Amino acid sequence: MTKPLRFRKDGTFRVLQLADIQDGPAVSPDTIALIDAAIERAEPDLVVLTGDQIRGYDPAFAEYYQNRQGDEPGTPQPFGSYIERALTHGDVRTQWWRRVQDDIEQDPQAAHERARQKVEACVGSFLEPIVRRGIPFAVTYGNHDFQCGISLEEQDKIYQSFEGCMNPVDRASEAQPMMPSLRNEASRKSRRKTRRQQVIALRNAARSLTRRVNSRVSQGLQRIAGQTSTDQNPLSCEPGTFALPIQSSDGTHAAMAVVLVNSGDYEPGGGYGAPSPTAIRWLTRVMNVMSANRVGKMPAIAFQHIPAPEIYDCLKPVSRFTVNGIRGYRKFSDRVFVVDKRRCRPQSTMNERPCCAENNVGEVQAMRNAGGYFALYAGHDHSNTFIGDIGNFELGYTPTAGFTSYGPKSSDRALRLFVFNEHHPAQYETRLLKYGDLIGRLPMKPVRVLLGETMVADVSSIGNWLRNAKVRAVLGAVATYMVASKFIRYLGSKRS
Repeated sequence: MTKPLRFRKDGTFRVLQLADIQDGPAVSPDTIALIDAAIERAEPDLVVLTGDQIRGYDPAFAEYYQNRQGDEPGTPQPFGSYIERALTHGDVRTQWWRRVQDDIEQDPQAAHERARQKVEACVGSFLEPIVRRGIPFAVTYGNHDFQCGISLEEQDKIYQSFEGCMNPVDRASEAQPMMPSLRNEASRKSRRKTRRQQVIALRNAARSLTRRVNSRVSQGLQRIAGQTSTDQNPLSCEPGTFALPIQSSDGTHAAMAVVLVNSGDYEPGGGYGAPSPTAIRWLTRVMNVMSANRVGKMPAIAFQHIPAPEIYDCLKPVSRFTVNGIRGYRKFSDRVFVVDKRRCRPQSTMNERPCCAENNVGEVQAMRNAGGYFALYAGHDHSNTFIGDIGNFELGYTPTAGFTSYGPKSSDRALRLFVFNEHHPAQYETRLLKYGDLIGRLPMKPVRVLLGETMVADVSSIGNWLRNAKVRAVLGAVATYMVASKFIRYLGSKRS
């Protein structure tokens, strides 16, 4: 049993945010080294993992990949995943998961189990430095975790199997099926060609239907009795959405809370998702529960994966010719932005457009109306680090700690440390623990990291790239050299 979280005798509580590991079963040794060194330096009381731990589109998960929620397992992966599979064919670290039996049609349960084993291998790798030291940890999810084909409910159970996991057990979800939905099973199995395969398909579909009926009946009875998972544990809402009260140093009361929110994945019409309506209502309800036996509201900081749309309130619109300007994402793409230095903390950086939720579901407003909440930190945009105050409420970023996906230069990949004071939690200190400061050496795959640092994703990112001060300096130097060379040749031709 994990002991309650508690402020130290000196009145401090240290939280380490770990964002966007975004890797497959063979986690990058550089990522593990960074996590290990950051924990050694920070000595945290709690590690918070804020989504995209699992790189669901990794070639390792091709057999069971889901591009969007509701897709059948085995959906074709993005073209880049096929290229990566070919380029890494000789990597001995990836050979064990390449022995894939292409029999998802014949035995979906076996394919599901293989995907689960790969997730367990990934999770076990990056949790090792945390679990080895006996440090409590809490996990929420991003837009890529589910793409491996393993549901968030089942991923919750995988994390809970490790000592120190603070994710609450949701009793109501224990009856939920682990396999894909009946609709997806039926559409997949309807394509089977042999009678024997059809018999197997019907048997599996019947089992899935039985599980779903039992689950719905159980949930219905709970609703009739007034017992929902939230009623059983008011501090828990759904996988990745829950609250962790932190006890005072003397153990007499809760001094603050750390709240994790599942920020969703994708919107059906395009763009990124947002917390569910249930989660938004729960944010108010859980604050009332935590504040019931105290004077005033419980101070709380929230963590999630995808930033809220209010993240753009930390920025300043500028001319499209402004050095280091970044064009906004989707609804904000009509403007170019830079960090607003009047609102943001020193050393705040924005190296990519904030890809916030497509729809503003009122999350930040709900937190402000509820009271107590003083900050919301996200990951998702791997190269951003800025922290802005939008009026007694801070929104902030933590960059990626991974080395398999895109991000800033290797030396700037980092974890974020928070130090809270028991008597004034909202007056917290925070800083980045960077790879360059902790490790210093080149990553094992410097070319891959360089490509991830400089890649151009779409047309708008070309403009962002051209507005970069370093790129402009290089282009200016090249242009100057070319003009000077032509001028010298011209003078030479005149003399001759």
